[in-house]
Amino acid sequence: MSKNKLKVLAVVIILTNLLTGCWDTSNIEDKNIVTMFIVDYEDGKYVFYDEIANINGTSGSGDSKTPVYSILRAEGKTFIEARDDLNRRCDNEIFNGATRAVVFTKIMAQKGIEEYLNRMRGNADYRKTLDLVTTSTSAEKVIKDKPENSASLGDAIENTLKEQNTLGNSFHVSAGDILQVISDKKAGFLLPEINLVDEENTLTGYSVFKDSKYIGLIPADQRKGVVYLMAPKSKFYYEVNYKGRKIQIMCRIKSKKINPQFDKKQLTFKIGMVFDAQICYMDELVQFDENDKEEMSKKLKELIKKDIADALYVSQKEYRCDYLLFYKYFRAYNQSKFKTVDWEEMYANAFMDLSVKVTISSAEALDISPK
Repeated sequence: MSKNKLKVLAVVIILTNLLTGCWDTSNIEDKNIVTMFIVDYEDGKYVFYDEIANINGTSGSGDSKTPVYSILRAEGKTFIEARDDLNRRCDNEIFNGATRAVVFTKIMAQKGIEEYLNRMRGNADYRKTLDLVTTSTSAEKVIKDKPENSASLGDAIENTLKEQNTLGNSFHVSAGDILQVISDKKAGFLLPEINLVDEENTLTGYSVFKDSKYIGLIPADQRKGVVYLMAPKSKFYYEVNYKGRKIQIMCRIKSKKINPQFDKKQLTFKIGMVFDAQICYMDELVQFDENDKEEMSKKLKELIKKDIADALYVSQKEYRCDYLLFYKYFRAYNQSKFKTVDWEEMYANAFMDLSVKVTISSAEALDISPK
């Protein structure tokens, strides 16, 4: 294959796999196409790590050639200085429109990310749908990872999050979502934490941000209630002990309603959640009648209700931060009141009237493949 044909192939790969939306493709070979961006803070300096697709240098052979990715590091005492350092190190103009994820290290998250997010707001190149994540893994270790099934580190992070969302085990957080929360100036927010675990990109929890600064972490094993409240669709597995048997049950949210009520300075949120459930596995195969299923539904209901109640308690009492975004419901309910209240105080003292209903489906609908 000729050199010109290889370049054309590389361009097609980049456009197909990396870009969304339209832009001037005539100068693609004259741009540094960023696929992931890490923002770190080291020794009093902001440090950028850009993952850049090199469409002129490809790997593989024949028609299987794919772009090579390189890491470009820059630093400065301010974001402006770091960006200037990055520009001076680049052989071509930087294009951010293909960025799959922006990663904030934990130390950067603790310092605060609002200034950087506002810079993103003013950069028309950035897609507002890209993923924002945090990591406790060092930036040096992150960039050394070699994804097995993704074209780049940016793709690997995006695919990890997308898979969790598809399974119903997480919820999508985009740059546009966070920029909106920051503009409202009433609430906090959550960002997924991705770390290398056994050399694999893994969702390890959610970083809690208040005033755009990291204040804590919700570990992955405590995320169920948060996901039920945040995701439009969610699904988790539970193990119920019933009559001396261990029974694995899959629970999928069917409907969710959150309605605020305000009376004599007391804010109440009526939260109603309905779940469908299926028995997936039991350590001993037996038949259950309707009474058995009703009793198991009650046990399951208490487990789910505890997960959601715990998520609410941590948000209201431990962090005193509305990262679950209840403010949007109250604003829609009474916008004039919302503008004048101390939302942090009102949210922390709001009464959560939680109702959960769980129905276990009939035996004919069982999913027999345990996860």
